Amino acid sequence: DGAQFDFSTPVCWEEISASKMGGKIKSTAGKAIKSKKLAKAKDLCMETDGCTGLYYTKNKYFLVSKNKVKDSSKSGDKVFKIVACEESCESGTQRCDDGECRAQCEEEDDTCPDGTDLCDDGVCRHIHMC
Repeated sequence: DGAQFDFSTPVCWEEISASKMGGKIKSTAGKAIKSKKLAKAKDLCMETDGCTGLYYTKNKYFLVSKNKVKDSSKSGDKVFKIVACEESCESGTQRCDDGECRAQCEEEDDTCPDGTDLCDDGVCRHIHMC
């Protein structure tokens, strides 16, 4: 028998603020699996089949099984999602709506076409014409 090697893709954790994820994973006793410590919750998730990430709310990290990240009305809520490392954002950045990683996501002004700004008079003009 030769040695067996596991060449699975290394995983990273992507933190997404003001978000939530569903599908809380329950123990055999029917209680949601959770931890107050992030490191412990990450370890539990890695050891639990079907765990796709953590949902942080009310000072607890819940193991979750859904993939869809949703906006949360509670600003303190966070999601820690397991992603392939090559797909994760660098530390200190976050994934913006356009899929790019930036230190801060800009609130897009959807009222004007690309290359124009909304001027004080409420009219969209070329960026340098306001």
